[in-house]
Amino acid sequence: MSKHIIKKLFIRPGYLHFAAFLVLFVLFLGKLSSFGFALSDYLARHPPVSHVAAWIFIVIGFLACYHNLAFYASWTLNLAVRIYLFAALGMSGIYYMVFLSHIGCFSLPDDISISPSIIDFIYFSFVTVTTVGYGDIVPQHTFVRALVLFQVLFGLYLVLKSTKTRIDK
Repeated sequence: MSKHIIKKLFIRPGYLHFAAFLVLFVLFLGKLSSFGFALSDYLARHPPVSHVAAWIFIVIGFLACYHNLAFYASWTLNLAVRIYLFAALGMSGIYYMVFLSHIGCFSLPDDISISPSIIDFIYFSFVTVTTVGYGDIVPQHTFVRALVLFQVLFGLYLVLKSTKTRIDK
């Protein structure tokens, strides 16, 4: 009986599962957002936790990039996306550590009331690697600008390399 109702509504069962997931996601979105805000505030108030997270992101991000580059013989789009994301994660840790070592090397928005956390630099890194560049966090020092340029060029290289691989197939 339920199959006939589904066919009548022109909905495939796979779409029904997706719709149920969306409903649950919207219902729990309030809980997820309150957890996200609490985590962000906690990291801003406890800089040592952000320091540890930054070092973990640097190590995991670049080790995963090396592993993906060294141990996979064929270049695929999936591989490029993994390297792209892990490199952005590693660079977020580097940006955070550079910010701590030279206060003033980034121009930050006024709404960061306490102090920037690792989450702010994860955001900056992913905005940078996707070459969106909103301009709310801006590098002010030449060294940081060189790091950003390296990240953008590396991201573009991965996109072009994966596109070339797709065209060659």
